[in-house]
Amino acid sequence: MVNPYLQKTATLCALTHALGIVYYQPPPIYALFLTLCVSASVANHSYTSEYLKWLDRACMAVGAPLTYVIAPVPYIKYATLIAACVYGAGKYYNSTFIHSISHYMITGVNILILHYFA
Repeated sequence: MVNPYLQKTATLCALTHALGIVYYQPPPIYALFLTLCVSASVANHSYTSEYLKWLDRACMAVGAPLTYVIAPVPYIKYATLIAACVYGAGKYYNSTFIHSISHYMITGVNILILHYFA
């Protein structure tokens, strides 16, 4: 079932990522990876599909450790871990609000990484 609130937060975060990519112009492979991941998130929250759900989760499974590894300063590493925990809490408590907070947190983390590597 599509959750309109999560669809909107995922779309807002995807647009924020797109602006960050255009503004900071990261290496093409990183820009492509971010674009794939936020596109998977928007698609997952816009359509009811097991494939899209697992694609989104695969992006998170690769993206979270990658983000942790490439984070240029410790507080970004901690923010990445906290965002992953917030996502888990959102799933555990079945909370749309908590889940949306994880969207905003990881968007902030990714924008900080784009800024550091600009």
